[in-house]
Amino acid sequence: MGRVEAGRFAAGLPVVCHVDKETRMAIARNHTATHLLHHALRQVLSEHAKQSGSHVSAERLRFDFANPTELGADRLRQIEDMVNSKVLDDEPVTSTRMSLSEAREAGAIALFGETYGDIVRVMSIGDYSRELCGGTHCERTGQIGLFRITRESSVAGGVRRIEAVTGLGVLERLRHREEQIARLCRTLNTQDEDLLRRSAELLDDIRSLQKQLQQERQRAARRAASGGLLDGAEQIGRARLVLATMEGGPAELRSAADVLRRDNERLVCLLASTEQGKVALVAGVSDDLVSAGLSARTLVGEAAAIVGGGGGGRDDLAQAGGPEVARLEDAFERARQIVRQKLGE
Repeated sequence: MGRVEAGRFAAGLPVVCHVDKETRMAIARNHTATHLLHHALRQVLSEHAKQSGSHVSAERLRFDFANPTELGADRLRQIEDMVNSKVLDDEPVTSTRMSLSEAREAGAIALFGETYGDIVRVMSIGDYSRELCGGTHCERTGQIGLFRITRESSVAGGVRRIEAVTGLGVLERLRHREEQIARLCRTLNTQDEDLLRRSAELLDDIRSLQKQLQQERQRAARRAASGGLLDGAEQIGRARLVLATMEGGPAELRSAADVLRRDNERLVCLLASTEQGKVALVAGVSDDLVSAGLSARTLVGEAAAIVGGGGGGRDDLAQAGGPEVARLEDAFERARQIVRQKLGE
């Protein structure tokens, strides 16, 4: 099949055909490697690992096979080593045309569901791989160069997929990985042999900073709770209700609400922040009011519904949010109504 892009093409005209050798050989390497992979899978997993699909291109190979579970790193390494061992053995790859019955008697593997003619082409690699195949192949396994598995995944129930590269594709992958390592070393200001140690140090630093940040948030929440938040509390029945807007995100709201509910009796709060055009809400209820039937989860859920969102949590501390910033005051009013209904004036 082809398309005439210039000039004319007609019966009787002399033509010269050229095959793109580089592309053809890349496809051949991946195809022959697919046969080696199939053999290795059957050796490692047993003969149930039958081919259920494949794709070969110049860039990579993809092979689907029957297996109920993930292979795991150890078996993938074993399969990869088996294939590369056959590559290094530089075994001959031969094709033979024979009748279908002869091919079956010789032990050639045929694909389930495929339709074959009376005469078939059998591709043999050494004395271990023999499959019916009409595709392009290397003349010897050594031409594959190197085989590298890049991914193993699930396709469907009981079907796994292996993706791999060969030849120059392996070289390109190695160069890409080395480039990434070099960039990472420059970013972390270290040498590649010290990369793991430097990464571990940075993770320790991050954990330490996160701990310091959490402690500072708790201190800030205590300052806010002991400062102006309680000053604006409303008395509803025997409870104090704090409705306030604060700076910060959900973490700061949670810290402040947690301090308020733990350090004060007969207290309920609904704290809000409006960052990036969204409302964040956190409700806190002291233990004595939880025992009286007031739930932070109900409170924050009702308030979040007003601002077009939702959330959840515990009876003593719950979190929610929504996109309708303009209706925050309505959400506060709904919280007042709920507290009045539960605890009375």
